[in-house]
Order: sequence, then structure tokens, then C-alpha cells
Amino acid sequence: MNWLQLGIVGRAHGLRGFFYIAGRDKRPLDDDYDEVVLGATPESGKPFKVAAIRHQANGCLLACDGIENREAHAKILGLPIWVRRAEVTVDAEAEYLWQDLVGKTVVDSEGQRVGQIEQVQNHGASDIVEVSDGTRRLDLALIEEYFVMDFKASDEELHLIVPVSTFADFWR
Repeated sequence: MNWLQLGIVGRAHGLRGFFYIAGRDKRPLDDDYDEVVLGATPESGKPFKVAAIRHQANGCLLACDGIENREAHAKILGLPIWVRRAEVTVDAEAEYLWQDLVGKTVVDSEGQRVGQIEQVQNHGASDIVEVSDGTRRLDLALIEEYFVMDFKASDEELHLIVPVSTFADFWR
């Protein structure tokens, strides 16, 4: 994947085109994006040059060239905000993005291949990885009770600390 969803266009702030990046519980990873794409998908969206990013106690504000007033904001409200993956920097030794986990192999505590991670989502209490063995799927909480958590984004495998038989009744 070449794109990451940064959030969605939230409510307007002020009269000069700033709006909140909604759908985030933390500030964006970087403050220096050159461009964002606003639209249902990055391919169908419209690119905008980033004019400014500001951080406030109650969220992050974004201003883009071409969205200078509330009328222009009304046309983009609720649209996903996309950034190129190449523009997002993380410390590969200590951090990872969900996208970085997709395609990695999951191996159980006995060395048995469980399957590949198809997607990662958050369901409140923890991140959930969907693992596929090619015919079936298994949703696993990405928690230290199941996974060895000191992996690096560059690792090819994620290791369970339990045998895959622990989840025998949860395949779908």
C-alpha cells in the first residue's frame, strides 16, 4: 500500500479554512506533509497542498490551499484524509504502523506456521490482526498474552507465545 489514512475531515475551526483531523486519538505522526489527498480513496480523491498543521489540546488542525473558508470546508466535510506512506516516518526499532504488519507470517509457540496477516483493525480494547491460512481466517488480539511484542517492523514473522491450538474454535 502506498497510502495511509490520516483521519477524516472534521469540523471547521475559525474562518480561515482550518479544520480538525477527526478519527484520531493522537496527533499525526509528522508535521511536515507536503500534500494530502481528500476523497473516498486516494485514487479517486483530490490532492491539496498542506498550508499548515497546528496542534491544540483538543486535537489537530489542518489547513490546505484551496480550502480557505467555511463554504469550501462544507464540500469536504467527512472525507478521508490520505497521505503517501513514504512521507510518514517511524522509528523502525520501536514503532510500527498497522500497514507494516500486513503480509507478515504468524508462527505459533511450537514453530508452526499459522498464516499471514491480512489486515489490522482496532476494536477498542486492542488492535486485532486478521490471520489467514489460505482457506480460513482467525482474528487475534495483538496483546502480550498472545504475541511476542518486541518485534521490529522489518521482521518477517510475528511469534505467538501460545500454540495455535489455543484458538482452534475461533477459525472462521
